[in-house]
Amino acid sequence: MHSVKLQKHIPNFLTSFRCLSSIIVPWFIVYGDEIGAILAPIIFIIAGITDFFDGFLARKYNVTSNFGKIIDPVADKMLIISTLLALSMEGFFDYYYTFIPVLFIVLREIFITGIREQTYNMNITLDVSVLAKWKTTIQIVACSTYLVWRSHSFFFESKVIFILSVFLNSYFSKTKDFEIQIGETKKFDNVSLNLTNQNILKKNNYLEMKTDFEIVENNKLFTLNPSIRRYFQPDQITSETSIKSTLLSNHYLVINFPDLNSKIIGARYYYNFFIHGIWFGLVLIIFGGILSVFKKRI
Repeated sequence: MHSVKLQKHIPNFLTSFRCLSSIIVPWFIVYGDEIGAILAPIIFIIAGITDFFDGFLARKYNVTSNFGKIIDPVADKMLIISTLLALSMEGFFDYYYTFIPVLFIVLREIFITGIREQTYNMNITLDVSVLAKWKTTIQIVACSTYLVWRSHSFFFESKVIFILSVFLNSYFSKTKDFEIQIGETKKFDNVSLNLTNQNILKKNNYLEMKTDFEIVENNKLFTLNPSIRRYFQPDQITSETSIKSTLLSNHYLVINFPDLNSKIIGARYYYNFFIHGIWFGLVLIIFGGILSVFKKRI
């Protein structure tokens, strides 16, 4: 019941978000500095995508409303016109290449809106043509492309990705200490660990234990093979952590040397989320510093 009520409000919520974005995006363009230069294209692209989904969901769930019919085309114009006006204020290009084209676009939108209003009063409905839909799509793509291009220097010189990666890593990372023996499976959250093999090799000066673990996470299977050595002279222990790297995360597994009279192994499992983003952010910061040096020399 609650899901049905929610479905009825999603299309209007998306349309309202596009209206709100027509205020937020220009503000970020004009006053946002480096952070605004990065956030503006993100918000604009998301708002542009909602232009497709609000109508699609309204038809899918049969929840078309007068609010959507009136505000949906207005929201598109608000978003595009406000963004174009904010960009034209920067003066990045010559006056004739920015303000005058924007002025013609604004006048055209006002003229078409006036015609639609007049025909509506005459009980005549003007459906949106395919050409008009393509026009809106091209405008959204053009503005998105320019905003992304505009943000590239700010992107390289900022620490946004680095800070975001550190936050995600600290929030989603997990550590689990546990004891396990051969054939046993340990489960926590969405991860299961199964010790499938354990070998202890005796050398001249040390004992080495090698293990094989099967890890299942979100129905994906991979193996980790941590090992550990106990030296006699001098008396010390060294361990070799097994690491599995994926696009978004790293998995670590390390073991303790067990009591020789026991079959139970102590282990620690680490899960670091978005660790590659931290390194990627550092690379971008370094690259941004290099760009800054070259800019100053030029």
